[in-house]
Amino acid sequence: MISSETRNIGMEWTRDKTLELLREYQQRRVLWDWNARGYRDRVKRKRAIQELAEILCCNTLEVEKKITNLKCQYSREIHKIQNSRDTATGSDDVYVSKWFAFKAMQFLQFGTRRYSKRKKVEEYSFPKMVQIISNLSKFLTIMIKEMRSVCCSCCGSFRVKSYYAG
Repeated sequence: MISSETRNIGMEWTRDKTLELLREYQQRRVLWDWNARGYRDRVKRKRAIQELAEILCCNTLEVEKKITNLKCQYSREIHKIQNSRDTATGSDDVYVSKWFAFKAMQFLQFGTRRYSKRKKVEEYSFPKMVQIISNLSKFLTIMIKEMRSVCCSCCGSFRVKSYYAG
């Protein structure tokens, strides 16, 4: 029987044990893939965590805590990479993670909302932003010409110049 002292100390997570956890975690898509059948089913998720705890000979709280810590560290690594891409002057300047579990967690990029289809404005390249602004400028020019033709022919009192700088 496990004493309360042993239970409070917690499990020692070696690199091998951590990588084993990640392999087992990856196989249980209901825990991380929001597209997986059963992802929203608490009973299935709880059962999957219990399976992990049994395989790793620890309790479910230790498994949940370790998974949370790993996901937080993985997120920090991803942010370091993204930030370095934004400031890099060349490919050698982009951050490369040296964290032992980084590659083992790559599967998370495709099954979590955080790394899914949403694209932030900051992620657009400079040429893409120039193209967007150019298209917007062309659109506004056409709209202004149409406003002039409609409004100025009626009464002549509408001044388009007051709506834009230039």
